[in-house]
Amino acid sequence: GGIAMANIACFLKKTGYLVSGSDLDTFGPSAVLLKKHEIKYFKDHNSIHIKKFKPDIVVIGNAIQRGNPALEYVLDKQIPYRSMPEIVREEIVKNKTSIVVAGTSGKTTTAALLAWVLKGAGLKPAAFIGGIMKNTNTGFMAGSGKYAVVEGDEYNSSFFDLSPKFLHYSPYHDIITNIQPDHLDIYGNIENVFKAFQKLIRIIPEAGSLILNNANQYTSAAKKDSRSRIMTFGKNGDIWANGIKLTPDGLSFIVFSGARRLGEIKSRLLGKHNVENMLAAFALAFELKIPFKKIAKAITTFKGVKRR
Repeated sequence: GGIAMANIACFLKKTGYLVSGSDLDTFGPSAVLLKKHEIKYFKDHNSIHIKKFKPDIVVIGNAIQRGNPALEYVLDKQIPYRSMPEIVREEIVKNKTSIVVAGTSGKTTTAALLAWVLKGAGLKPAAFIGGIMKNTNTGFMAGSGKYAVVEGDEYNSSFFDLSPKFLHYSPYHDIITNIQPDHLDIYGNIENVFKAFQKLIRIIPEAGSLILNNANQYTSAAKKDSRSRIMTFGKNGDIWANGIKLTPDGLSFIVFSGARRLGEIKSRLLGKHNVENMLAAFALAFELKIPFKKIAKAITTFKGVKRR
């Protein structure tokens, strides 16, 4: 089973819904998460499970296609159904300021870190992550604050909706970690991947903000599609790092805003890619006017994301 579907199931259970489900195989973090939240599920797609459960709504993952016996039963009996992104929008994003973290890599760590920063700042965010945050052993937060942090995937939404998942999340603020060739099974080439991100950029409101990786080859083109405030991170960006060094606990670096030295960041994470992820999350948190000390403290205590 997919970790995102497991996370949304657990979020719904935590917020008061009766939840069950089915998949041909559920393993690893997904199985652990479902067991922890005491969600019973079936390891096949026999329609009898839906018949017995009598759901009000069926959430259909994007791996499910026509011909699946459970899906055919849902359609035949005209049971209300939604794609996973529709449920995320209706149950997590609705009535909140949506922060979407997208990109062909790095988005899971960046989204998890940003949610952790907002939590550490006392903002009580809701969050939906495509992984398991080591700090919480979940991939979601059910906070009552004004912000919702959502990892935005560019893959299609469902059998009936081939649009990217992230277009459903009503972004007010958006981070794009990078744009590289990915999911070429549906996009065919990098140009079509970029077009998907252009659609995302075009729905961010003027009063919102867009955080871009200054080193990515598509950043200059992406800027042209935006009417919101733009901030870049990384080499020669608005938010950048210097003095990166290994420490006994991970790494540290000095973060700058333009020419202004903001202070030292210490992290348990390793690797140049994670420095970029931290800068991306920092940039959005900085844009939200969270004080440097609170951002730095949250980054220091962030443990990372478990492998799926």
